[in-house]
Amino acid sequence: MTHVSLREGTGDRPDDGSGPGARANARPTRARTRGPIVAHAAAVTERVRQARSRRRAAMTAAEQAAPAVESRTLWRDGPASPADVVAYTRSGAWIPGEQAPILEFLGKAYGWLLALPVTVAGAAALWVLQRPSRLGLVAVLALVLWATW
Repeated sequence: MTHVSLREGTGDRPDDGSGPGARANARPTRARTRGPIVAHAAAVTERVRQARSRRRAAMTAAEQAAPAVESRTLWRDGPASPADVVAYTRSGAWIPGEQAPILEFLGKAYGWLLALPVTVAGAAALWVLQRPSRLGLVAVLALVLWATW
């Protein structure tokens, strides 16, 4: 893009930017006016990149210092299946070492009476809601059952 201006003292003759006074009369380009902003943005980007790398290094060091515990995350691993809940309830893994038998009883009662039924209901709801056709079929079946009762 060429900047066209009027030469000083000539009245109305346009300057195409190639004459002897071109540098003196030229407007600063966009790169020059944005130079400090671009430099600041680059500096901020570099500081963010350094902070992220320090955070990653700290997390790695913390993970190495922590005992090897297998942790589940819902995003990565998905919800526990009913078989996982049954295995966990049977194992009694929530009790460290030898504890009072009442704690084992309460934990197993919780697993069988609350955790397992809720997990089965949640897995069924999740299965139905994953596909629109399944949801439609369940809605039709529910409507038929409701109408016949």
